Amino acid sequence: MDKTDISIGLLTYMSEGNDNPDSMFFSRKIHHPNTASGVKSGRGAENAKVYEITKFLVVLSLTFFSGSTIASSINDYNSLDKLKKLDAVSCQGVKESDGYSGLAWCIDRVYVESNEKIKKRVEEYKTILKRSDDKKYLLAFESAQKAWAEYKVKQCSWETISTVKNSDAYNYLNSLCRLTENYNRLSSLKVDPAIP
Repeated sequence: MDKTDISIGLLTYMSEGNDNPDSMFFSRKIHHPNTASGVKSGRGAENAKVYEITKFLVVLSLTFFSGSTIASSINDYNSLDKLKKLDAVSCQGVKESDGYSGLAWCIDRVYVESNEKIKKRVEEYKTILKRSDDKKYLLAFESAQKAWAEYKVKQCSWETISTVKNSDAYNYLNSLCRLTENYNRLSSLKVDPAIP
């Protein structure tokens, strides 16, 4: 392309990329030249940071599930600040500059930790319920807990149905869904059970 054909953005066009197909800076295709730069859609045309594009595509894929748990949890747990408020230790050392990879790693770590919190809280509940002479309370709680665990698996399968299994988007959304369900369950288990 001749620079005289460009009426808007000539400075950017001249300062970034080139038209040599053998160069790493060849810009006639969508590419990501390095981690400090955004995705380019053409010579000098920077669209956004990779993290923002990935996040946008994940959110876009959820528009079909606009009323779903995962769609609302994108806003609840989709930033390092929000995740660090849930669990400061699991995301220790992860920075915004780590981008999508850092966020995904943090979500996985917080999810693993939320599993541990669920296990601990369930055991606390069982200990309280075992004090009752009537075992129906303990049996009812165990049944409810088993049903919730099955629900979580099925709900998160539904939430991720539009993604390719074991892809980055699937793993991200699956961990985010399970993390969300775990924290919803922890919220419902905050108060100790009342038994006669």
